[in-house]
This record gives sequence, structure tokens and C-alpha cells, in this order.
Amino acid sequence: MTDYLYIDNQRDLTRFLNQCSDLIAVDTEFTRKNTYRMIPELLQIATPRQIGIVDLRTNLTLSNLAMLFQSKEVVRVAHSVSQDVELLVDLFHSPIGDIQDTQLADRFIRSNEPQMIGYSQLVRTYLDVELDKSLQRSNWSQRPLDSAQLEYAANDIAHLLRIWKLLNQKLLETNRMNWYLEELRRLQHPSSHDPSGLPVVVRDLFKLNEVSYQFVRDLEKWRNVQAEKRDIPKGWVISNKQIFQIATLSRLSDSALSEILTEKQTHRYRSIFRRLHSQAFTQAGGHGALNFWHLKPVVMDLSAKCLVMTKELSISENLLATQRDLLFGIRAIVHHGNLPSWFGKWREQLFGEELYGAAKSLKLGKSRTRHKRNKR
Repeated sequence: MTDYLYIDNQRDLTRFLNQCSDLIAVDTEFTRKNTYRMIPELLQIATPRQIGIVDLRTNLTLSNLAMLFQSKEVVRVAHSVSQDVELLVDLFHSPIGDIQDTQLADRFIRSNEPQMIGYSQLVRTYLDVELDKSLQRSNWSQRPLDSAQLEYAANDIAHLLRIWKLLNQKLLETNRMNWYLEELRRLQHPSSHDPSGLPVVVRDLFKLNEVSYQFVRDLEKWRNVQAEKRDIPKGWVISNKQIFQIATLSRLSDSALSEILTEKQTHRYRSIFRRLHSQAFTQAGGHGALNFWHLKPVVMDLSAKCLVMTKELSISENLLATQRDLLFGIRAIVHHGNLPSWFGKWREQLFGEELYGAAKSLKLGKSRTRHKRNKR
């Protein structure tokens, strides 16, 4: 049994926060079935001395709780922080400070592990403790919550601080703390140009050109706005597959759109899509001729070299650079002469020379092709 305090009133919340230290572990439980936003259910907080489970369905004033997540003096730790950050920013209606991520830290110090190691596997690896994950898909919206659910919620953070101390030490010993911190910033404060959020799988990215890429970006921005405004899942506006199919159309005629969209979607969105399509041509500028398919052999070669380097460094596969990162890193060099800021200085130091060399060979290849055409 794990000791915890269930908090559903202001007095207990104030008392708990007054006893919080400058080192806490956090986790959240939420529901999101037919909505754009997560519906907050629980916020678990562990200090070295106590665990509190805050019921977010109760009528609590959260201003002091928000300060705990905004303070620069507090070290916050979670496992796989992306959804936690999304929920907390929405809950407090303001940005929050960084949350250390044990999932990300582990990837910098161990190789040959799954790209996204789960919390229970992390606990087993570092502490030789087995966790019961049978309630992972529990109905957190029901009230009252039963004792098994609360026990599960408490166990989800009970070991995090011990694991973070071990990971923190290993990051320092291996001189990889700066690498980790830079990647943490990318994860929690993504650039609007970071391709990791594009709703297109890698194999389909190679089917894009500059115009269709800009169109995908604009369609995704538009879809997010629509989904948030109506508070519905993004896929209910249009699906990822539909975004890709629309983006690769040369002309957005009604007949072409009707092959991809429902009649209702075509009628509702066709004028918007045509405007975004025209905008994509303008944004592409003089780069419209670049076909991402031509970059695929270079990306695949670089990906193989990345894999070798990750094994030499003993870090997780794909951490150094995914095929998506490599594709858009090369694109940035070809267009602008430099790697983009989201690519990261640590990656550029380790692998930048390979990318600049590949981009240079591409430019030379284009120059030779143009020269041959001119001679003809």
C-alpha cells in the first residue's frame, strides 16, 4: 500500500501545498473521448515526504497550485510530459515552467530500448519493482473513485523522484545533461516550424513538394483552430489522411475534393481550402520545384549513419535524428544555408557535418543537371 492524501477541498489543498518541497513528481489523469481539450480528472503530486492526489472535478481555487508549476525554484519531474504539459497549461490558463522528463532522460543514457519506454518498465529497470498497470484505462470520470484507482494513481508517481535522481546523476556523469536539456526545451516549447507535429507519416512526406508541404502546414493550423473552437477531436473536422490527400491535389475542383471529402465537408470547406491552396503557392515562393522524393535516398543514407552513431553513443535509436528530422534539416540547408533552430545545437555538433555535406552534394547535382540541359 502507498500512503497518499486525497484532496477534494480547499483546506487540505492549502495545507498540502504549504508542506511541498522544491522537488516534486507530477502526473495527471484525464478523459478525452469526444472533445478537443482534455477533461482534467486528477493531479498527483509527490514530494520526498508525501503524496497528494488532487481531485480536479471539485470546486477548488488553483492559483496557489499554479504557482507551484510556474516557480523557477521548484524542480518538477514527470514521465512522458507532453500530455501533462498540455493539460496543465489549459488548466491554469497560463504557461508553466519546465518539467523534467524521465522518459526522455532515459533515452540519452541507454541504447537498444524502445523509443518510448513506459513508466512501469522504467521502474522495473531502475528499481526492480513491478507495478500493476491493470487500471491504466480506468474510468477516471466516475465519482466516487474507488480505493484501487487512488492506489494506482499514487503508485504512478511514488517512484519518480528516486528514478530522476539516478537519471540526473547519469546525465551528469556522461556529459549529456546539456543535450537532454536542449531536447527537453524542444519537447515542451516546440517551434512553429518544427516538423514533428505534421499530421503526415514519413513515407507520405516523401510524396510532397514545397507547395504541398506548405499546404499541409496551413491545413493543420486551420484544423486546430476549428477543433478548438468547436471543442471536438481534430479528426472530426478532417482526418490526417484527408489532409494528405487534399495537399497533393494539383487542382481543388469540386469533383477532386468529393473523391476525398464527404458532400457536407466539400460544401462547407471548399472555398477555405482553395484560399489556403493559393496561399501555399505564395509561401513556397521560388522553392516550389523541390520534390521531397528526390531527397529520399539521401535521407535514407543519413538515417543509416545516424543509427551507427547512436549505437556508438549508447543512446536510444532515433534520438539523434528521425527520418523526418533529417528530411527537413536537409530542406532547410538547401533553402536557407543553415540547419533550423529546432534541429538543436547538440545534433548539429554531432551530425551537422554529414547534413551539410549531403546538402552540398544535392546542390552540385542540380548545378550539373542544369549545365547539361543548357548545353543541349
